[in-house]
Amino acid sequence: MTSNQQQIEFNGQTLAIESSQTVSAFLESQSVAGRFIVVINDEVIPKANWDQHAIQAGDQIEIMSPISGG
Repeated sequence: MTSNQQQIEFNGQTLAIESSQTVSAFLESQSVAGRFIVVINDEVIPKANWDQHAIQAGDQIEIMSPISGG
């Protein structure tokens, strides 16, 4: 891991990613597509915030399918 990288946990696996990466940039780098929600440290991150929300070292990121119910 170089000095401009940080470790995070993504869907239960440890990853080294570029520092100062937004949620949008991270999802693009991981080729995540389809309908899903992003949960970071047990908090749902609204899609409207993905371009501004910076991923921090140690973050636990989960990609989940939305569950519809009634």
